[in-house]
Amino acid sequence: MRKWLGVIGGAVLGAVLVTGIFMATSRRPTPKALPAVSPSASAAAQAAPATEVPELDAPAEAPRPSSSLPADAPKAVTFGVILISYAGADFAPTGARSKADALTLATNLAQAAMTDFDGTVAKGDRGSTKDAGSLPQGVLDPATEYALFTLPVGKVFPTPLDTPRGFWVVRRIR
Repeated sequence: MRKWLGVIGGAVLGAVLVTGIFMATSRRPTPKALPAVSPSASAAAQAAPATEVPELDAPAEAPRPSSSLPADAPKAVTFGVILISYAGADFAPTGARSKADALTLATNLAQAAMTDFDGTVAKGDRGSTKDAGSLPQGVLDPATEYALFTLPVGKVFPTPLDTPRGFWVVRRIR
């Protein structure tokens, strides 16, 4: 039984890591809007050599570096997660519930998890686990990472976290 829990936990952690890496590498900078040019100005611009190259803005949703976490934040955490997937989330099953229905369910499960996390895990979707293993800083999206890494040990985050996989109800183990 322990062997299978380790295998399942490893699979969940692997999916989390792949999702985090994909999200971190898929963000691209957005170019600044160029001013409108009149036709007469356009002809003058074609005659003169171009000397300036427009700069690029920072990414629209620049990831918050791990350094924005408090100085006393751990370098890695061990956590449990209750997953509530919804239509449109990564790896959501065919016929998954709407995002609104998923939020309602996740909110109710978050309240129940405050008193009995282990018992509430069984009410989550496939991928929910009492112990997802250890995760280092810099893997999750910034909002989820901040919530998890600043959560006191043994506590459940009071509201569901919206992640690419669906809503997460998390408890920090270590």
